Amino acid sequence: MKKIYKDSVFTYLYHINAGDVCPKGQLSLKKLMLLFQNIALDHYTSRAQTWDELVKKKQAWVLTKIELDLRQTPFLAQDIKLSTWSRGTQQFKGFREFEVTCEDKTLITANTSWIYLDLVKKSPVAFNQSLFPNFTPSTTSNFEGLDNTWRIKEDFNLQNEIEYKLRYTDYDINNHLNNTVYFELLEDYMMNNQIERPKKIRAIFKKEVPFHIKALELGMIKNESCYTIVFKSESETHFLAELEF
Repeated sequence: MKKIYKDSVFTYLYHINAGDVCPKGQLSLKKLMLLFQNIALDHYTSRAQTWDELVKKKQAWVLTKIELDLRQTPFLAQDIKLSTWSRGTQQFKGFREFEVTCEDKTLITANTSWIYLDLVKKSPVAFNQSLFPNFTPSTTSNFEGLDNTWRIKEDFNLQNEIEYKLRYTDYDINNHLNNTVYFELLEDYMMNNQIERPKKIRAIFKKEVPFHIKALELGMIKNESCYTIVFKSESETHFLAELEF
């Protein structure tokens, strides 16, 4: 996989393989999120703080919101270009965008919000601005605005609830459910309920799923123009995803 860094934009050139797709041959949501996760970490640790520095300080960027615009889904055997760039920081908040293209056609764009977190105290800490200009933000954007002020309305009158058992490998090095797993479960839930892949997904990570939680309940609220999928354990809400078609 070739990596390119130019004008504050970090890029992977990636060939979609058999393990990257769902039964329909489309790039799976989990694999898409894994690519986002990997390129963001690669970009950050190669330009700002190394992985060893992050581990030593017990600090990390934690994803809190994502807005996905799924214009067209890549398929098996396609060669894609995956790019990411920082939109800058505000105290303990960070903003990052992603873009997937194929043959110069934009297929997917994503806008994300992050919090710089002390992993021991479980509380936000201000980001060290001295790391710039080594890690230079970009003004390029596929979205309006920076602060992602949108919200998802939560409703407890859920339909079609399904319990999903969690596995040891679903948890990451910080002993909580990895971000990619939410989207793996989301895609499975959509298929179980015959929900086609949406054009847009907005998702909020409300509360981490720690290692001792071994199952999640997924349910949905169906509105005129969208579905809201809710991830819960007992009475705790962990994740909300709004699907627009």
